[in-house]
Amino acid sequence: MRPMKILSVLSLVLLTTLLGCADPLSVPAPQETTFINQFGFWPNFRGPEGTGVTNEKLTSKWPDPVPTPVWQKELGGGYSSFSIAEGRVLTMSRSGDEEIVHCWDPHSGRTLWEHKYKAVYKDFADLDPLWHSGPRTTPTIDGDRVYTLGTTGVLKCLNVEDGKEVWSLNLFELSGESKMHKFGYSNSPLIVGNKLLVEPGGTNGRSLAALDKITGKTLWIKGNYRYGYATPIYFEYQGEKQVVYFTGEGPVSVRLEDGSEIWRHVWETTLDINVSTPIFDKGRLFISSAYGRGAALLKLAGRKEPEVLWKKNSMANYFSSSVLLDGNLYGFSMARLRCLDFETGNILWDEPGLGRGSVLIADHKLVALGERGMLVIANINAREFDEIYRWQALEGAVWNAPVLAAGKLFIRSETELKVFDARYP
Repeated sequence: MRPMKILSVLSLVLLTTLLGCADPLSVPAPQETTFINQFGFWPNFRGPEGTGVTNEKLTSKWPDPVPTPVWQKELGGGYSSFSIAEGRVLTMSRSGDEEIVHCWDPHSGRTLWEHKYKAVYKDFADLDPLWHSGPRTTPTIDGDRVYTLGTTGVLKCLNVEDGKEVWSLNLFELSGESKMHKFGYSNSPLIVGNKLLVEPGGTNGRSLAALDKITGKTLWIKGNYRYGYATPIYFEYQGEKQVVYFTGEGPVSVRLEDGSEIWRHVWETTLDINVSTPIFDKGRLFISSAYGRGAALLKLAGRKEPEVLWKKNSMANYFSSSVLLDGNLYGFSMARLRCLDFETGNILWDEPGLGRGSVLIADHKLVALGERGMLVIANINAREFDEIYRWQALEGAVWNAPVLAAGKLFIRSETELKVFDARYP
């Protein structure tokens, strides 16, 4: 099927889905999600369902010695991943005193637009200069708009077709704080219905917020929690529509409607840093952090503090998030790629050598991108590490999560982007 034909079908599917949804919080049925994923729908960090899992096909047959990129780009710095929808792939980078939102054709790499704005990192004395590389967050595409968040708190709503600004505000100003968060704003925007969920990080009743996604108007702002660096998640459980923020003090659940607290769990680290996205599954919440903490599986208990089912050092997510499939958890525990039993936290296998990295799961295969650019494809196997193929795909520091969509595997380092055919040959 030709790309233009794919886009036409995709547009029809999306329009049909939107028109058929009486509830703005409803999500596509499983078969619709599968169809959309196959034709290039990864609209936000960790994909359309926020799980890091896609139904896209991924080949087991790779060329010898290494595959050739379909297209590639040189970029300024940054740790942003990719969002893909409606024939567009977006990410963010930095050049000098500007942050840049990039938009390309996912098949050819042709530049469709760029949106640049001033972000002078050196103006923020409390922003650690070791992490001045560039934006940390991933754009969030929602219909004809895309939402981006920069390191210094610049939050923008752009037209996805041409990159023109719809509205803009600054989360740091919204927080009311006098000191910038040490590592800058790092949690990607989350959209649920008409709400854009963000974390300003103010400790004077201005920690967590919901904005009107159309206008940017503040709908609610609550909390006195230290800033966390993880992207929030949304789920409904026991009649409560909940948003969980992994703050610097631990996970906090608030009501989607008004931001009032439902429950919290203390989970402090040596530097008050919680970066990995929590995972919700059947009334349980998995959390993991480095900095001397490890991981825990919590059982939700209504409005009470969750019960700890297990707490172990078997998984310590440093900057990346784990992925859950068929009762097993896959992720990087610091510099070791591991598979854990979700129910017990026990290590099922352990693979060293890739450094700290990021993972996704596609077509019952594990894609692991190490922090020095080694890319590994392995069969999903809870008994042993079952490698299919590996190659040195990138050079330099790689803290960017890989994405598989539109038949392509998208990877990047701070300064280099490459796109490979995921269905070779």
